[in-house]
Amino acid sequence: MSYTWKSPRNLISFALIIVILALLAVQVGASFYITENLPQINKELSNFLGHNLKIKRASFNLITGLHLYDFSVYFSNRSRASLLASDIFIRIKILPLIFKKVVVRRVSIKECILLPKREEEGINLQIIFSDLYKKSKLDTPLPFGFKLDTDNLSLTAREAKVIPAAVYRTPQETHLLFKNAAILVYRANKIKFKGEVTLKYQIPQEKYVSRFLDQETSHFIQKAKCNMESNIIGDNMKIDLLVLNIGPDQIFCTGTIKDFAEKNPLMSIASVPTFISLENIDFFKDNFQAKGHIFITFFLAGPMDNTKASFESNISRCSFKYHMADMEEVNLTNINGEAKFANKTLSSPNLTLKINGVPLNIGLKISLLKTPQFYVSLSVAKEFLASRGVPLESLEFSFDGKLENTIKGNLKIKSLYKRKRLILDMNALLRNIDFDYYNLTEKFFKAEKIELTKKSEEGIQKLIFSDFDSKVKLTKNLLKINHIKFKGYQGIFNGLINLDFASRKQPQLNISLSGSGIDVKSLMQDAQLSENLRSGTMDVRIRFNNILKRFVEGRCYIKKGVMDLGALSDAVKFPPLDNTNFDIMHIYFAVTRQNIIARGLKLLSPELKLNAFWDLNSKVTGVINLKVDSVFLKKSKQFRQLLSLTKIKSPYINFKFLLGGIPDALRLMWMKGEFKNKLEETLPKGIIASIETSLDKTIEELSAK
Repeated sequence: MSYTWKSPRNLISFALIIVILALLAVQVGASFYITENLPQINKELSNFLGHNLKIKRASFNLITGLHLYDFSVYFSNRSRASLLASDIFIRIKILPLIFKKVVVRRVSIKECILLPKREEEGINLQIIFSDLYKKSKLDTPLPFGFKLDTDNLSLTAREAKVIPAAVYRTPQETHLLFKNAAILVYRANKIKFKGEVTLKYQIPQEKYVSRFLDQETSHFIQKAKCNMESNIIGDNMKIDLLVLNIGPDQIFCTGTIKDFAEKNPLMSIASVPTFISLENIDFFKDNFQAKGHIFITFFLAGPMDNTKASFESNISRCSFKYHMADMEEVNLTNINGEAKFANKTLSSPNLTLKINGVPLNIGLKISLLKTPQFYVSLSVAKEFLASRGVPLESLEFSFDGKLENTIKGNLKIKSLYKRKRLILDMNALLRNIDFDYYNLTEKFFKAEKIELTKKSEEGIQKLIFSDFDSKVKLTKNLLKINHIKFKGYQGIFNGLINLDFASRKQPQLNISLSGSGIDVKSLMQDAQLSENLRSGTMDVRIRFNNILKRFVEGRCYIKKGVMDLGALSDAVKFPPLDNTNFDIMHIYFAVTRQNIIARGLKLLSPELKLNAFWDLNSKVTGVINLKVDSVFLKKSKQFRQLLSLTKIKSPYINFKFLLGGIPDALRLMWMKGEFKNKLEETLPKGIIASIETSLDKTIEELSAK
């Protein structure tokens, strides 16, 4: 069969070959031209854009279009790129190129990194976009006389990262990741976006929040699917609908970007009130085992380089669990209330919750500044105090301070005690506390000054201590404050506190405290306990256990002091006892729910030896046994007569007194009949009858009444 050019089939085949060869020639020529002129293209495009642009390698393919292997854009004359991209495929129509028109309908990006940085005029990436957008709208020709047509553009990116320039290339960088993102731009100025979004914020170790997080999860990561529809109306972009899908939850938003093509546009975006499950917030779920729902509305407003976020929320039956060290656990359950965030301040005036089973009312205000400031008020439910047998009408805490490397500020504790007719308003103020919440095993707690105040009908008692230091350990059901040490009244105090919540019936509070070298005079003046004890140096030991019958027990040792025993002279005409010097005084005391017990009160001085005990509830009952030096008694005329009459040679004379009455009207009764009987037991029987009348008269004269 002979080949002929007259055959239509052959002509078509030949024409196709010519076309294919021509297209191949165009492809090879275009690629060769781009490769040879790439430095010039970079220069021309940089001049057109107004910012440095670099294409390291490029090629052209008739099917895939223009292929940019490595592409970067530099803001102004910066040395670090603001945009990095690899494997960009730009679909360009061939025929319009003849007429020097670049028609782009599709741009596909394999990987892109955007590095935003705040400049004087706004965000660098937005400034670059603004410059390019304005030139495209003015039909400013591209280099070499080409014009650009991007109507009905489809822009897709398999993966795009937005990373703050300051943290780029850090070991665990903060970023906003878009996967399978697609932007569709229509001729009618309509824009659609869809993609998978992941926000990762790496929390620096020096930030205060990191103290509460596990190192493996010390970051915020949240995934969502995003869809957006918007329109360009004049100079503004109206966001008709923005939908974020967080698991099964959906957040719907609308808004406006005013002057969206300017260097620093103004944003305003608001969400529709939405229920969000905390179990779909990965950060809360991973770090705090969060459960429950919040009803939230949030807002974004302000210029792009300084957008302010705010929200309002209603919290219903939420729970968090904080577990950082072995057995160190704080369980927050049944959280209800409202919370607001605006102007970098989080506030919640009316939260109710349970912390490790203890029901509380909380109000808080936190300013999330570089050095966060916060105020927290907390009160324990009255019903809970009553159910656990705690005799307090109210118990409130408030803290005003800041977070640096430790928590610093002032702590106030207020309580109201009521038992029968006794009402006590008790307050504690801890000034300039310093609490290390980061140490996993043992945290320190310090306070520069502690003021304890008690108000009652009798007046105000106040104690002041300084330089408080301690170690704190919190386990699931136990708070331990060990190695307590502080100063006060020229003495040093040591102790420990254990608060055990293991029992469901009643939490157990154990306090052990000892002090040495305490100046009695200044202590008694502040505490207003007694004006009779005028001086001395005291050592004291006190134990408190709220579940024991004797929930308070203590011992005091006072050395080298002065005491006013003038009350004894109201019953017996002793020589003056208002400034009695003593070498040592000791007392054991205990407190029950019905009684205050004093035992073993011993006072030793050159003039006398005193031993006493008493019980105090609504009434006072007790006994004082007294041995008085005979030489000292001779200073009294009546006692000189007594000793002369009885010819007693004993170095000490014994006395006994009964204590009675009520606390506000205490009475001493001298047992003079018993005194006479014991005195007569020491006398020879032969002389008792001869002196009995004189003895009775002398004893009556000894009575002060």
